[in-house]
This record gives sequence, structure tokens and C-alpha cells, in this order.
Amino acid sequence: YATVLFAQAEARQRGWITTGPTVQALYEAGIAASWDEWGIAYTPAQLASYVANSNVALTAGTEIQKIATQRWLALYPNGLQSWFEWRRTGFPVLTPTIYATNTSKQIPRRYVYGTRQYSLNKVNTEEAAARIGGDNQDTRVWWDKP
Repeated sequence: YATVLFAQAEARQRGWITTGPTVQALYEAGIAASWDEWGIAYTPAQLASYVANSNVALTAGTEIQKIATQRWLALYPNGLQSWFEWRRTGFPVLTPTIYATNTSKQIPRRYVYGTRQYSLNKVNTEEAAARIGGDNQDTRVWWDKP
């Protein structure tokens, strides 16, 4: 439920939906739902205090960053979905590990095609890889914007 509220907050912020609750109301409801889902006991005053924190409060120009970060937190421990959200939005700002094994030493952007794809559908797999700029973890997919 929390991730749906954050999706609605983002859509409202981007102007994709124009009626219904405000961005702020959806954002705060998303945080509350996330806390509820994780069994965090809180009072309305504690929630208000958290939302007022400068690292959390929605301020002009930071709305998408803050919504995406709270959505990322709400997705814990679903690491794969969190990774998708991070790739989609670029938030939160993450630091790659010093133990990275890919060429760029950055957080991977995509899964590579598996050996099965190459063995069963070599021509098309190679063509698809060429179209996206190479079959490696650093190649961004079409929706993964820098």
C-alpha cells in the first residue's frame, strides 16, 4: 500500500494526475503506511516530526527525490524492486562498493543476457545487445535515464 501511495504522490507531482489528495498528503500517507507495514509504533506527533525533518520534508525542487527515497525505504527488504526504483529515479543517491566487479566499478544498471539466451537464440540476442550498446552490467536500458 505504501508504494502505491508513493507512486500516486510522484504522479501527482509530475502532473500525471491532477485531482484527489495533494502530493504532501499522499507522501505523508505513504510514510505512515510504510511504518504501519513494518509494525512501527508511532504517534501523530512523531510522524509530523519525522516529516518535518529537513532530510524528509518536501521542499521545492526536491519532491521527486524525497518521494523516491521514501519509496525505496518502504521497499525494504525487496532488494530487486528497490534497485529498479533506484535505476528509474536515481534516488536515493547511492555509493558503489569498493568491491565492484564490473568494468565501471559503478552499481550495475542491468542484468546481462544469460548464456542460455546466447545458446538458444544467438543471432537475436547479439542483435539486441548491439542495439543497447553492449551486453554488460553498465549498459542502461531505454527507461534508465542518467
